[in-house]
Amino acid sequence: MKLEHIALTINNNDEIVDFYHNVLGMKTARAFTLNSELSDTIFKIIKDVHVYLLKKGNLFFEIFISPEKKSHGYDHVCISVTSRGKMIQNAVKANYEVIQIERENSDLVFIKDKSNNIFEIKEM
Repeated sequence: MKLEHIALTINNNDEIVDFYHNVLGMKTARAFTLNSELSDTIFKIIKDVHVYLLKKGNLFFEIFISPEKKSHGYDHVCISVTSRGKMIQNAVKANYEVIQIERENSDLVFIKDKSNNIFEIKEM
């Protein structure tokens, strides 16, 4: 089995560059519009939606743009990076929420985008 992509919803198109490009270091591989008919068939949401396929290495995110805010839960994406400190600096500089929890054996780091998607960041 192979993971093809992770799909997330964000509220503002600016997040593509501000967070996903500048903080996570991803690039846009493709952008398209999912038409309302297909959106309804798959997700039961009757509207056209803009979608970005973002890539970094073998990791792909399919990002849907929708202005509706979602409620929070336990959903998050965990990624490993070679320079966690640099990613934290980029997030703080761009005013993204960074949660750092010091623990005896290893600390935890989470970064939230402006749509409240949560990313757990581990060091490779």
